Amino acid sequence: MSAGPRVAGFDFLEQPELPAPQVTDAQATQLLSTHYGLTARVGSLGSNQDKNFLVYDGDDRVLGVLKIANPAFTATELAAQDAGAAAIAAAEPTLRVAVPLPNLAGESSTTVTDLIDGTAHVRLLRFLSGGTLFDKGHLAPTVVAGMGELAGRLSRALRDFRHPGLDRALQWDLRYAHDVVTTLVGHVTDPAARDRLTTAAAAAWSRIAPLAEALPRQAVHLDLTDANVVTASTGLPDGIIDFGDLSDTWAVSEIAITLSSVLRHPGADPTSILPGLKAFHAIRPLSGAEVDAIWPLLVLRTAVLVVSCAHQVILDPDNEYLTDQADDEVRMFERATSVPLDVMTAAIRAELGLAEGW
Repeated sequence: MSAGPRVAGFDFLEQPELPAPQVTDAQATQLLSTHYGLTARVGSLGSNQDKNFLVYDGDDRVLGVLKIANPAFTATELAAQDAGAAAIAAAEPTLRVAVPLPNLAGESSTTVTDLIDGTAHVRLLRFLSGGTLFDKGHLAPTVVAGMGELAGRLSRALRDFRHPGLDRALQWDLRYAHDVVTTLVGHVTDPAARDRLTTAAAAAWSRIAPLAEALPRQAVHLDLTDANVVTASTGLPDGIIDFGDLSDTWAVSEIAITLSSVLRHPGADPTSILPGLKAFHAIRPLSGAEVDAIWPLLVLRTAVLVVSCAHQVILDPDNEYLTDQADDEVRMFERATSVPLDVMTAAIRAELGLAEGW
């Protein structure tokens, strides 16, 4: 097992149970009225561990996304997310970024003490029109390349961003992926599936561990997937939402996580990620160690998704967002493990024009 985390912020391995806050539509509309001066209706949005609502005006136009963060996350961590979004918006002005909108006091975050068990941190985020790639079916190579380009621009924008709220250990941080799989795999009911997950995670980690010290770190969005990139009228991604997982971790995690989501789509296979990887590399060149880590990290990401879903369904059985994801996440894992690690790493090197051992 890899070394346990030592962080100032939230530590998943110390507190693995994170049911989403329970907030009703009526409570959400009251928050909007009291703190934002809005008369609006809301519609619940899916989330693993937070509570989100789409906010509509009287003419059914979307005004924004109301986000009630899980109380396990600190105000400092949430401030880092807002500052990171602002940094990207400033560095990449042609990208659309879901930055927070001010409340009546002119603040980006509202602290509420009588809403849930614990302090609630509430934000109203800018809504980006166009829709995500989540339900787009097959992703063409140009779209996958667009995802890689977006991830590269984001990584470049965050390269020098620093904030104390980035010091956290989330279950989605691939530095802890093997520990997360080991901790949560017991919630997977099928013994054969448990064995496949454990074996694949161990094999992937055995490739990553020797490279760990050579992998550069920086602020990483950590969830720039098909569900969190928004498309322009061209159908290509140009918008970024949901900074809830922003952390200081291995920079290469950004593109590994982004491209793992390609495997969820119809007709995808491991080579479907290659246009995205090439586009990322053109903007934010990858080191030799990062290139060798990408596919093992992607395999670990899919394993983490499977075991995390199995765990979270137990904590939050009425969360339809989780149950709807389960089959897709198993499919991603199966596709990621359908090709040996060495074969995919060689394919990645060939796509990037890199010699073995570079």
